[in-house]
Amino acid sequence: MNTFLKSHDIENWHITSLALILTAFAILNLIKGDFYIFVLLILTAHYTDIINHRYREQYDLEGGMYYERLSDWIRLLSVLLFFTRIYRRKITPLILILVLVLLLLCNVNFTIRSAIDIREGAVLEQSIVLWTKLCKKIPTKKLKEIYHYTHYFNETNIYLSLVAIMIYIHVK
Repeated sequence: MNTFLKSHDIENWHITSLALILTAFAILNLIKGDFYIFVLLILTAHYTDIINHRYREQYDLEGGMYYERLSDWIRLLSVLLFFTRIYRRKITPLILILVLVLLLLCNVNFTIRSAIDIREGAVLEQSIVLWTKLCKKIPTKKLKEIYHYTHYFNETNIYLSLVAIMIYIHVK
């Protein structure tokens, strides 16, 4: 897939824009009441995002990183905003607690992974470096042990978990 993208001069911001467009159409289908089309489009947008990350890594692409991050936040927040607005009567406090715990574990995973990357010589943004100072006193070996358990809560798995929770709420 990546060789196809590279051979057709498709830049990673094109892929990011496609994910945004797919998410917009997903939200329109959610509003319209076509829940399963919404899920299909959301998962397609997420898969597009995964392709974009792998494309960036394979060809060591630099540009578009801020646009990609902004896009991720726009997609996540807009989906959650519309979904919670439409399904507010079906969302229980237990579901809210579950979502908050999942997001917290995702943050822990990101922080630990970033701290390990920094210790292995990666150059990350200053804001991430400041955030990882929380792990400053934890030995690298211990961080890797913790990461072994938290890697299940990476961004991809959390996103899929949130979609599974949305399906549960819809069917409930």
